[in-house]
Amino acid sequence: MYSEFTQVLLNLMSLVVSSLAGVATVYLAIQISYIRRIYLREAQATKMERTLQAVQLPPSVTKTMDEVVHLHAKGKLNLEVDSSLVASIREALDCLETLATGILADVYDENIAYSRLGDSFIRFYDISRRFIYESRSNYSSASLYVQLDQLERRWVSRERYSNKA
Repeated sequence: MYSEFTQVLLNLMSLVVSSLAGVATVYLAIQISYIRRIYLREAQATKMERTLQAVQLPPSVTKTMDEVVHLHAKGKLNLEVDSSLVASIREALDCLETLATGILADVYDENIAYSRLGDSFIRFYDISRRFIYESRSNYSSASLYVQLDQLERRWVSRERYSNKA
């Protein structure tokens, strides 16, 4: 029906169209990969910004943490007598529990939070451990500060591992 030349020309044109479709597919794949890399970079930057904001603890929390560590170091930490300090510790623990929840849920960057708060967080938690356990039994809530407890264990093991290296 078609001449041999027309048949070759049709085959050549279909090959060109197929090649163009292949090139277009490769081009789209490259563009999608590029967009994905940009998105991941921006998501990481946003996560970093969120983390930096979150680790800027309220001044009252920082003051409480410092005061508890200082009183403990001097041997003058008595929670049975100082009810205002107990309220401040509870406020600090609530704030840190929220932060721990965000870190464990991967909302915040754990490495940044650890580098910013690791030592003081672990020290404050260790000193407040008895208070936390008593609060759990007093309020009959075994889930009180559970995220904080998990993060502390994670960071302590991380600290031990980094000290061995």
